[in-house]
Amino acid sequence: MRCSRAFDHAGAALVVTSQLGPGVVRGDRLELHGTLDEDARLIVTGQAATRVLGGARPAFSQARWDVRRRARLQLIGEPLVASAGGRYEATQHIALARGARVLISEAACAPVDSEVRLRTIVDIEGAEVLYDAVDAQRAAPAAFGTLALFGLDEGEVARATTLLDALCVGLSDARAGVGAYPRGVLVRVLAESLWPVYATLAHLRDALGAGPLDRWPDCDESETIHLSNDVPPPSRYDVLKS
Repeated sequence: MRCSRAFDHAGAALVVTSQLGPGVVRGDRLELHGTLDEDARLIVTGQAATRVLGGARPAFSQARWDVRRRARLQLIGEPLVASAGGRYEATQHIALARGARVLISEAACAPVDSEVRLRTIVDIEGAEVLYDAVDAQRAAPAAFGTLALFGLDEGEVARATTLLDALCVGLSDARAGVGAYPRGVLVRVLAESLWPVYATLAHLRDALGAGPLDRWPDCDESETIHLSNDVPPPSRYDVLKS
């Protein structure tokens, strides 16, 4: 994986990662550890989809994020696409301090003869608030996606759940369900292919506040859910060209 530099967006750093090589191959092992200081703003995304190739040995990925007080982290993944026989296990663990928030958005598609497990763990002040584990091949031939927002208070969870429920009912190319947790919300999306999942996740993020979830539609400042200081550009590729 490669990251040359971060882009600045009015106080929020945007990091775009890219893979060196054809994709994840047998025996690969990736570890990532990041820390956000107090009041920091970071958006992490990828330049292209992650390919999981087949092989005799499984590949592993582990990411750990420590998000300190009032910091905001967005993990906006590009789709993960597994090949036949691909074996891959990825775990991301996000530890939130008081007042910190995280947005996670990811999509995946894996054939039935692959073994792909995606695991997400979120702690808030040392207490586990989310443990989400998905075997991607069990959704085959469908693709699936997950949107999770954690670090909310009770009122924010209620507003987010109401809005996301209404959006999911109106979907045409995908099916989605919303789950409410004491400190956050999670949406699972299913569709026949990756593109409707990817588009639905982007639509849900936009509806929550044009990307970083700074502002709710038709709400005043008292109802704002601050996740980041800035709205990401319409296309990350436009940023790369500039």
